[in-house]
Amino acid sequence: MTDRQKLEKAAAAARKELRSLALNDEATAEQIAEATANLDNLEARAAVLPAEEDPTPGPLKAEDGEGREIRKLEKRANLGAALRDLVTGGRLTGAELEFAQALKVGAGELLPVRMLDDPTPREVRAVTTVPASGSGEHTTTAAILPEIFETPVSRFIGAMRPSVPVGTRAFPIIGTGATAEAPAKGTAVTESSMAITAATATGKRKTAAVRVAVEDIYTLPGLADGIKRNARANVADLLESELVDALFSTSADAAPTAASTTVSYSAWRKLLADAVEGKLAGTVRDVRALVNVESLAKLETVDASTSYALSAADFAREKAGGIRASVHAPDTSSNDAEVSLILGRHAGSIVQPVWSGATVTIEDKYSDAAKGEIVFTLLVIADTVIARSAAFKRESIQLA
Repeated sequence: MTDRQKLEKAAAAARKELRSLALNDEATAEQIAEATANLDNLEARAAVLPAEEDPTPGPLKAEDGEGREIRKLEKRANLGAALRDLVTGGRLTGAELEFAQALKVGAGELLPVRMLDDPTPREVRAVTTVPASGSGEHTTTAAILPEIFETPVSRFIGAMRPSVPVGTRAFPIIGTGATAEAPAKGTAVTESSMAITAATATGKRKTAAVRVAVEDIYTLPGLADGIKRNARANVADLLESELVDALFSTSADAAPTAASTTVSYSAWRKLLADAVEGKLAGTVRDVRALVNVESLAKLETVDASTSYALSAADFAREKAGGIRASVHAPDTSSNDAEVSLILGRHAGSIVQPVWSGATVTIEDKYSDAAKGEIVFTLLVIADTVIARSAAFKRESIQLA
């Protein structure tokens, strides 16, 4: 088996896993995004390798008379003709109908799934050869490279993304609990009044829709799958951006007062140390920082001294809980940049529920069939809530 065939085999397994996640109501948007990125990576790596013959071919399988007849019909059947018949509201005809009947798939109203398989060798599945006008040369199309998104920050900030049933979802949390005492003999214990608050999540639609011409689908190999994967990745990135937005909102903490002087190593170190309050964060190691890209670039250049190479960003990575930049963090304004500090590693402080059964991909071939257009729509119902605001602090630094 060649290196390319090994990658293609791995891609087939990744594609199967992605389909399973898409059909699983319990699968999270983050899981789908990771599976999509894995599949895109495998397909892109396989596409750049040459299509070499396998030096160890497997044994030939015997085929009976019925199998040979079906194979002949399969060669005559045309996927494009079958789709035109069905999209226009008709039924399969000719060789396409004979092939469906041989496979015992309906009575002409259904498309045999087998017609979606590429009968050509796997090495050239994603390559279209088109003669160049008047030159006699050929143009080949490589696999579609995915759009690039930032690595998800949900794990870094400790976000939970549970699957929830239909209805409004409440996330209760104990604010003030029972007071423990050690009373003297015969002395009654003081009764405590507990305070329980609840953050309420209501389903909100997150969606992406792409309109594409049928001609384009049959010109560019893998376009339909590429569109679906891109829609899933864009919705996943939207969910990530809403997590970041919540951290820089009043739901997490009041807006900070703008810093008056340019950030220094000692000022940055003090900012992280001051966040330690003894409960959520017992040491500076329990404090993580989320900043915008410009802030991280600045902190990488702020050193403790000319003789010590540890930068302010290094201090956050090596002495504190870590630092991450996000493209979704607020932009710098007049050299003033916000910093979100995440205290402790207690799960559930920020929650992004996804309603089970509401993640669907719709492929509409009928509304604009007369114009030869298909609309791909991905729909997710989700919300983002801060359940424990004490776990987050908003600070400000001056970059210049």
